[in-house]
Amino acid sequence: SGGRTTVSSGAAASGGTISGGGSATVLGGGTLSGALVLNTGSAIVASGGVAAGLGLSTGAQLQVSAGGIASGGTVSGGGIATAFAGGTLSGLALLSVGSAVLSGGAARGLVLSGGRINVASGGTATGTVLSSGGRVYVSSGGVASGSVVSSGGIQTTYAGGVASGTVVSAGGIDVVSSGGRASAT
Repeated sequence: SGGRTTVSSGAAASGGTISGGGSATVLGGGTLSGALVLNTGSAIVASGGVAAGLGLSTGAQLQVSAGGIASGGTVSGGGIATAFAGGTLSGLALLSVGSAVLSGGAARGLVLSGGRINVASGGTATGTVLSSGGRVYVSSGGVASGSVVSSGGIQTTYAGGVASGTVVSAGGIDVVSSGGRASAT
């Protein structure tokens, strides 16, 4: 709690809890897996670093820089996962009040049930599955492709945003605002 951990090249750290303002930084060639990040704790993934199966909650943050990847795991309870340009989020589950921000970064195969994704300029979200309270917001310069919007899910594409290949099933909602663009939906 409150401390700092660095996972260096060639090193692997697993389990443990990062909380109370504590942080873990994963450098290139390092791997952090299965840790819980809670209560304003943070995990930072640098270029070439990997975070796998983390659990974020209660205001925790995960930040993935260019060349870094975060795969699997869950985000809930006010936790936020951010992918900057060149960073990747893969296969995360966004649960109640959990969110992902694609600030130029990419997301692949995220599953939303009560969570949300903000796709900002330069960000791309591919193969997102939304249900029961899941939300995707595609802002100007952002792209969402191949989203599957099922019952209770809503995808909204704002002016300057692009949504392509969206599949909407019973009870799902796909909104394209004025100036937004949808193709092959």
